[in-house]
Amino acid sequence: MVEQLTQHADSQQRQSQGSVIVRRVLRTIGSALAVACIGAAAHRTGAQYNLPYGLALSLLLVAGSTYAARRRGGALHVGLHLLCSTIVTGVISQTATHTRALIILGFADTSYPYWTQRVGIWWMLGMVVVQIIILVLPSRWVVDDNSRTTNHKHNK
Repeated sequence: MVEQLTQHADSQQRQSQGSVIVRRVLRTIGSALAVACIGAAAHRTGAQYNLPYGLALSLLLVAGSTYAARRRGGALHVGLHLLCSTIVTGVISQTATHTRALIILGFADTSYPYWTQRVGIWWMLGMVVVQIIILVLPSRWVVDDNSRTTNHKHNK
């Protein structure tokens, strides 16, 4: 009887751990999709005045989301975040028409300011670079959720 209760408790714990992992993966994917969509819409703000504050804020948003993904699941979640956000940004950049585009990758006319012409390229490359920088940060700078909860359990 005791063995059955122990086996039942173990199986419930494994199911609980599995659902936590699924929730963390879905949270990482959701944040990557949100960051890509918001950044694609906001990165051009201020570029027409040669002051790309939208690009800076968008890249900060990517950095925060990627840092949270690394805390949630380490390098695997950063890779998942990078993959999802890059795919969404690429799809958004490919859906441009002649009159409308969220991400403009180049101009034929050079009469526009520098940032107006190149902010799309800086957004796409910067998004990847920021996520790679977060990936290679020293592990002591990133306290993951797993070790924090483990240490908390040992302290009780």
